[in-house]
Amino acid sequence: MSNRVRHYESRICEKCGSEFTARSDRVTRFCSHRCASLRLSPKVCPVCKKQFNPRFANTIYCSRSCSTIANNPPGNFVDLTGQRFGRLVVISRVENRNHNSRWLCQCECCNTTIVQYGNLTKGSTSSCGCLQREITGNLLRTHGMTKSKIYRVWCAIKDRCLNSNTTSYRHYGGRGITMCDRWANSFEEFWQDMGSSYQHGLMIERIDNNGNYEPVNCRWATPIEQARNKRNNLIVDSPLGRMTMAELAERSGIKYNTLQTRLYAGWSAEALLRPPRKLSNYDRYNNAKRVDR
Repeated sequence: MSNRVRHYESRICEKCGSEFTARSDRVTRFCSHRCASLRLSPKVCPVCKKQFNPRFANTIYCSRSCSTIANNPPGNFVDLTGQRFGRLVVISRVENRNHNSRWLCQCECCNTTIVQYGNLTKGSTSSCGCLQREITGNLLRTHGMTKSKIYRVWCAIKDRCLNSNTTSYRHYGGRGITMCDRWANSFEEFWQDMGSSYQHGLMIERIDNNGNYEPVNCRWATPIEQARNKRNNLIVDSPLGRMTMAELAERSGIKYNTLQTRLYAGWSAEALLRPPRKLSNYDRYNNAKRVDR
């Protein structure tokens, strides 16, 4: 074992100007490898076209992987630019990772992704991920209308007829109104029976308010039509036919409150449609005096 004594001395870095300690028997001019590499001008790697700071003056490539690619025989390098692998089209080569060549690809869905060379050539990767999502969705999808308005209508019918915990159950299931087995067990059957006549803005309606939700007793109606088919509506037999009080007021031109007052006063069906008498100035004066009193 050598008994040689090593001597150290303080020096000033030629790059950053900081003081550092170095062996006196060595010609050390820089405090670190970083300062030593910064003394040289930046270079551009001829393989990956990336700018880097060389450590030595004779350094040509930015990494060992780029050096390996450049020094291999030309026959070993395969340019994948422009080739198609499934849904992916290779655009250009990008920086290697873990000594594996990687390629920038564009998918048919317009997304871009970076894929390793082996995954492309072996067929392990054939899309940006959209293909896997489509396959999984097709396996799990039943009808694909979960977010549609008519699907929410179907769910609401099941709740108010079959779920006793809902607030509206007492008006439907509690009165004995139910949903036919064909519709209750399958949304597709409900869509097959009612989907063709559905339009935006319409609501499901039972023709017979005491009947069940089934194909022969259901139709799509506007909010006004549905409101006139409620069980608490006032039905009137008039010379114009049997209809609700609201419909009679619309067709006759007489105010709803006027018809309702006449009906509760015991007027006959013919008298209901009598045009309102116009008040004279004398009647208006007497009415005003009654209000003041």
